[in-house]
Amino acid sequence: MHCESLTSLDVSKFNTENVEDMSYMFSGMKKLISLDLTKFDTKNVIYMSNMFEDCQKLSSLDISKLNTKNVIEMGSMFKNCLVLKSLDFSNFDTSKVKDMSNMFYKASAMVSLDLSKFNFNKVIHMSYMFAFCTSLEKIEFSGSKTYLLEDMSYLFYRCSSLTSLDLSNFYTSAVQDMSCIFEMAQSLTSLSLINFDTKEVKIMTQMF
Repeated sequence: MHCESLTSLDVSKFNTENVEDMSYMFSGMKKLISLDLTKFDTKNVIYMSNMFEDCQKLSSLDISKLNTKNVIEMGSMFKNCLVLKSLDFSNFDTSKVKDMSNMFYKASAMVSLDLSKFNFNKVIHMSYMFAFCTSLEKIEFSGSKTYLLEDMSYLFYRCSSLTSLDLSNFYTSAVQDMSCIFEMAQSLTSLSLINFDTKEVKIMTQMF
């Protein structure tokens, strides 16, 4: 069972310099309202998948000190963070990340996401990355290309507040699954897919 009744947690004295796996570390802490990670040394961490999944009461989180230069998995990292309103990714290094699937799944209070510093060059999986982000109005993507991307199914599923998307930096020559990418994104009035290459795509079910 998760420590789902804890409302606060002091990890400021943790020595994490040798830690390689932080997946599911705070997962399921449904009542946690504050968490200070500014002293965390994460230079050797490889796995951060599901790290904050189901932290349903966490409205803010300072991740500016997290060193992510060696992380390869960030899938479901902020999944079901229902009241988390913003995140500062200005210092995030995603140059080695392969999996970003479900990363912001049902982060339903998030209004905008600035991912302009994200490097997508190694990313293979992005399925459900923003699914059910119903308050999300704007996503700023980087100039980084998605050359290795294979699965982008349900990427913006039920992003019902998004009005425009510029995916001109998305290269999809390796993508096989495009099912339901924009399904139920009913507020979209502008969509740029200028570099979409669909020659390897096998599934386009309910794409729009």
